[in-house]
Amino acid sequence: MKHRSLWAALIIVSGATLFAQDIERTFSISGEPRLDVITISGSITISKGKTGKVLVKARRSNDRIEVDMTQSGDRIRIKTRHPFGGRGGSVSLEITMPDGELDVRSTSGEITVEGVSGDLELHSVSGNIDVSRLDGRLRMNGISGNVTMSRLGKAEVDAVSISGNVIYRKGSLQGGDYNFSSTSGNVVLSATADANYTISGRTISGRITDETGKLTIKKAKYSGSQSLSGVVGKGTVMVQANSVSGNVRIEKN
Repeated sequence: MKHRSLWAALIIVSGATLFAQDIERTFSISGEPRLDVITISGSITISKGKTGKVLVKARRSNDRIEVDMTQSGDRIRIKTRHPFGGRGGSVSLEITMPDGELDVRSTSGEITVEGVSGDLELHSVSGNIDVSRLDGRLRMNGISGNVTMSRLGKAEVDAVSISGNVIYRKGSLQGGDYNFSSTSGNVVLSATADANYTISGRTISGRITDETGKLTIKKAKYSGSQSLSGVVGKGTVMVQANSVSGNVRIEKN
């Protein structure tokens, strides 16, 4: 009986600990939200939610990690604090919100945004950045991860990665200008058939390929650099696609 009681107590305590590691909060807003997120380790997933509500679910790997959430009007700030200089576990965030402003910064973790349109600024040091099915002004910066965009609507894009790939797929290049750039990764562009754009690009030591057959590729006479230029359709939107040592590939959708 004593052993059974002991095991029951351990189960209760363990269950309470697991429960304490998950945090859920709902914020009520009256207008367009502004969400600021700063994390050290763990994934961040943001998707479209109900008007007037921002729902945050935080799953911690241990209860020593603090998740600070504050609100001032329609502005919400989320910041994680890790023991042992950030080496003490991770926090996975799942957030739903209406269209608005986003400023997300992660040291080690993937950032995924789907369906939330607005002014988005996303930064990750070692994780991938993935955005899809949205409109707006997008500024994305990765150090060692890929930056991937798919099925975007009307947008103005500045997508940069140091050692990762920058990929744009299944979009019509509507809205403002688009800048795709990587230092040592590849730049891949696959626009829909109805896209209208003027493109220029360059790689210093990589290769440029054009599967559409509509663009001009030039090779430098005395170096290994290549350049890309051309007008597709009405040429309405300006596109830049550059890589220093990686390849630039224009795919046929």
